[in-house]
This record gives sequence, structure tokens and C-alpha cells, in this order.
Amino acid sequence: MCQSLEELFGRIVGHGAQATVHAFMVLLAFCWGTQAFANEPEKLLGRTTGHYQADLNALEGAVNPGPGTDILAMTLSAYHSGTQRDNTGSTPPSPDVYVFGNSWSWIHMLQNGLFKGSTGFKLTGTWGQVSIHGSMLPEDQQVTRIGDPGLEFMQGWILGRVAVAARLGVDAGIGNYSKESMVNYAKGFWSFHGLLGASCWFNEERTFSATLLGTYETNSSMQQWSVRPGDAFTLEAGLASWLNKRLALGVSGSAVWQVTTDSGEDVGWDKNTKYQLYAAGPYARIMLPFIQPWGLFTITWWREFGGRNSLEGNRIVGQLCIPF
Repeated sequence: MCQSLEELFGRIVGHGAQATVHAFMVLLAFCWGTQAFANEPEKLLGRTTGHYQADLNALEGAVNPGPGTDILAMTLSAYHSGTQRDNTGSTPPSPDVYVFGNSWSWIHMLQNGLFKGSTGFKLTGTWGQVSIHGSMLPEDQQVTRIGDPGLEFMQGWILGRVAVAARLGVDAGIGNYSKESMVNYAKGFWSFHGLLGASCWFNEERTFSATLLGTYETNSSMQQWSVRPGDAFTLEAGLASWLNKRLALGVSGSAVWQVTTDSGEDVGWDKNTKYQLYAAGPYARIMLPFIQPWGLFTITWWREFGGRNSLEGNRIVGQLCIPF
């Protein structure tokens, strides 16, 4: 793949679904007591996590788009889980959780980058729908809402066959959250993340690459509750191979570990426990010749496993990127 294309391909699929699923996956280790369904419950009974979401980042994700590039990225995601795991890895009864989300991102790269590299930013807004169903529930729960917006500063360098990335991002907890709705009361806080990573090409044509990214996220206290979610570290890895100028195939995976414990007077679960979750799956990326000067569609599927104090499920993400 020629260098001009790979500079366009890389980070355009960065955090497109970042807030889409995570902002609406909600709480994911429910304590199924009667308080969870009461108006104004005394404590937050569902464990909540930060906004950062491993998605398409590991697919040449350390490569910034080219200088002066503006890109519109449209992302659709679907998630389903019928399994939750507790602190021991056992699977207590769980309802079915469905999440459908969509995000719109604008990526702008400066014509002249800073620090002898490439520099830009990414602004993301989300919409999503969460549904919780199951015979164990008094009634089905559902909400449709606009999610918290996100802004990410992007810095990168190309050093021979290696691309290095550094990102700083914030997700603004300004959504309309409510204690009355079980699927809508566990956000309403700000998250801040820093990312470092690299992508390495194994051949001169730059058609075969590996990527490794690490992200640390910290959170503010929530608006509606005296709860501050603990910090988390996310590791993402992927292999990508362009079979020709139109099609790339690969695999990617992620692991997330809670690093610090949750705090606050309204925490309704064991503060000494932490969550973890792993995911892996294949992906395909297609160049769209009917979109000028180019268009890029990526679809990927992840199967989650190895969870603790979290749900496990399946997630599908599709993303269309168009320059303008």
C-alpha cells in the first residue's frame, strides 16, 4: 500500500465507536435487588465504567491521516449479552442486554504538524439505545438518548516502518441522566484518557502490519451520585494485511483492567472488587472506488470472554469514512 493511502487509512478508524457502546452499555454488573427498580434508589447498584471503548483502534491505529485532511466517520454498533460474571468468574442469572449505537466523528489534521510530526483532533457525538429484557425483571427497561461528546488531540510520527501515536482525550459528562431509569442513571461524569502506541509494517510495500496500543483512563465523580468510577487500563493489539488495493483482512483483540477501586458513599457494590474483560475477533476493510477521492468501510466482530464483574457478549461495529 502506498504511503499516501496508509497515512489516510490509519487513525480515521480510531475512536469512532468509542462512546457509542460504552456510553450506553451502562452498568454491566447489576445487583438484581428490588432497589434497582425503585425510583430514587438509595445507592447506585450497577457498576459503571469509563467512556473509553476499545473498537477499531488496533487496525493500523497508530497511523494519522495525512496533513490537511478532513474526514467524516460514521459508525454503527450492535451489542448483545445474556451473561454476566461476578468476581469469581461464576455466571449468576442475567437478563438480556441489547445496545444499538451510532456515532459521528469529524477528524481534522493540521497542514503543518507539531514536533516534526502530524497533528490533529477528533470530535465525536453519539446516539444510542439500550434495552434490558428478561423474565427475572419486573418490566423491560429501555432508553434512547444522545450521548456524551468526546474530543481527542492526535499527535503522531512516521519513523521508517514504524508509526508512533500519542493521544489525549476527554469525554464530557453532560448528558441528561436520571435516577428513575435503570438503564440511564450510571453515567454523568467526565473521563480523561491518554494513549500511547505504535504500528509496525513488516514489508517495504507496507501491506502487512501489527499494532499495539495502551490507554489509561481516569474519571471524575458522577453528577447524580456520590460515586467516582475507578481508573482503567486498556491494551489493544491487531494484525492487518492488505490482500490488494481494495481489501484488507485481519484480527484484533483487547483487554481492559480496572486499576483503582471505585469510591464514594453511593457505591452499591463491593468497592474492593474490580472489573476486567477480554475480547477478540476478525475484521475486514474495503476501499470504495465509487466514492471520490476515496471511501473506506470497515466491519469487525468481537467475542468477549474472561470477564470479572462485567457482562460478556458479542459486538459488531461497522464504520464508513469519507474525506471532505
